[in-house]
Amino acid sequence: MTSTLLPSLPAVDDVLFNFAQSDGLSQANQVNSARNQRLTATVVFLDAGVSDYQSLQAG
Repeated sequence: MTSTLLPSLPAVDDVLFNFAQSDGLSQANQVNSARNQRLTATVVFLDAGVSDYQSLQAG
């Protein structure tokens, strides 16, 4: 029972995405946009040094 209450992060992502889809296309697009931004940030982090990444986040 406990394990079903603690799903992995991708599973939570899918639940949020499915909920957003049922709530309307614009909501689903917002979730997709957030996913893409997170992926881009991860690539930037892997591509650049940690200090470069932090300066990007600081703006």
